[in-house]
Amino acid sequence: MQLLIEAGLAPGEPTGIVGWKYFTEAVKRVLAALRPGVTERELADELRLGRLSLSCHPMISSGERTRLGLASPSDKPIERGEPFQIAIGAWGGLTCRAWWIATGPEDLPAGVQDYVERLAGPYFACAAEWYQTVGIGVSGDSLDSLVRGRLGDPFFGVTLNPGHLIHLDEWMNTPIYPGSTERLRSGQ
Repeated sequence: MQLLIEAGLAPGEPTGIVGWKYFTEAVKRVLAALRPGVTERELADELRLGRLSLSCHPMISSGERTRLGLASPSDKPIERGEPFQIAIGAWGGLTCRAWWIATGPEDLPAGVQDYVERLAGPYFACAAEWYQTVGIGVSGDSLDSLVRGRLGDPFFGVTLNPGHLIHLDEWMNTPIYPGSTERLRSGQ
C-alpha cells in the first residue's frame, strides 16, 4: 500500500523508507535506554518522533500496565522481571514489540522461566520459516498451514490469520486463511 501512496495511486500521506527508518531508530533508542529504574515516560522521551505523522499516540507500558494494551507512558519505573511493550503507529502500519525485562531465566517470574524455549524460540523459528516461504505466487493456505503446523497448539493463541496486509485492508482482504487458493501478488 505504501508504494501505491508514494506513487500517487492511493490516498494517504507518504511515510517513505526514510520515515520507517525513523520508527526503527526510535525503538532502538528506547532499547538502548531501557534499564531498571527508568520510567516509561523517560523512555518515551527517547522516541524523538518530532513531526512524523502518527496514526495513534506512542504506547509504552510495563508490568501490570501491559494488560491495558493501548496505554500511554506513565511515571511507573521499569523493574527487572516484568513484561514490557512499546507500539508506534504511522499511517499504513503499526509496530508493536513486547518482551520481558530480564538478563536470564532467573529474572523471570515462576511459571514463565521457560519463556524462550517454550514461546519465543518456537515463535521465532516459525517467523523465520514464514519469511523463507513467503513470496509472489505462494498460496495463502501454504502460509496458514505452515504457521498452524508449528504454532497450532492453543498455548500460542493463533486465532487470527497468520499473515495480513497493511493499512485499511489489514485483516479483511488477506489471502492467508485455511484452505485459501489465493496466491500472493506483487503490491499486496
